[in-house]
Amino acid sequence: MTFIIALRWGNGILVTADTRVSSMIGIMREERKIFPIGFYIDGEEYDLALLAGAGDATIIKQNMENIQKIFENWFTSLEKPRNPKEDEMEKIVQQIENYLINRYSELKNSGIEIDTTMLLASVTQEGNPKLYKFDDRGLCEPLHDNPGYALIGSGTLTGGLLLLKLFDYDPIKFIGDRGLFSSFLIDCVSEVDTSVSPFTGDSYYIRWDEDKKRVLAGSLYPEMIKEFKEKSALRKRLIPLFWFMLDSLGEEKIIENWKKLVRQIKDENIRNTIKEMIENVDKGR
Repeated sequence: MTFIIALRWGNGILVTADTRVSSMIGIMREERKIFPIGFYIDGEEYDLALLAGAGDATIIKQNMENIQKIFENWFTSLEKPRNPKEDEMEKIVQQIENYLINRYSELKNSGIEIDTTMLLASVTQEGNPKLYKFDDRGLCEPLHDNPGYALIGSGTLTGGLLLLKLFDYDPIKFIGDRGLFSSFLIDCVSEVDTSVSPFTGDSYYIRWDEDKKRVLAGSLYPEMIKEFKEKSALRKRLIPLFWFMLDSLGEEKIIENWKKLVRQIKDENIRNTIKEMIENVDKGR
């Protein structure tokens, strides 16, 4: 069992996962669930995609290997190394879908039940983030434009989706640090779902770098993991405090104090976004 979150963030996709895996006999172990796909040519690294999977670990590993081969075959056919263009990414995704449909059909015909979901995150040569989900039939669903995020694994239904709805998450309007937000979600879900581990830093961001004019992917630094864990724990303690403050002072007083605090925010875009959020609260009363 697992919990994996993929969020569109600016000119890229952030993928974050817990690391707990349970065996058929109920033994829990820790294991990576996000796999970067990249190649080295003449000392240069080319980051093509991030893969992640929830469900049967054996099937996921087999899928990872074969999907990597699909990317490798495309990459080695190039005269000059680069990332896939829009139309090329569509063809790669179609190849992956065909492979998964055929593979799952073979397994089902052999009496093997499929309980596996895959995520693919990438950025095209034009700089456009792409996020795809492959279900237990092997069928692909593009999610980069609508809704701009994906949740897979048992943690989705044991709290992940509820928290996302509670925060009214919108990939366009969200102004916070998505790395912190993802780790917060995983830590919260891990407290009610024993098959999900607390956040341990398994998080990757693939993005278009405007300065270097290329796609880059990387994982969190250890100091960032420590910072996220500390802030996540603090914010979990602040939420019930905020609820009690609402009970004590009343919603009207809290909203008036928010309006005063917003004036102290220097970033105009953030200030306007929060003002709009407060106005929506006012309209909904």
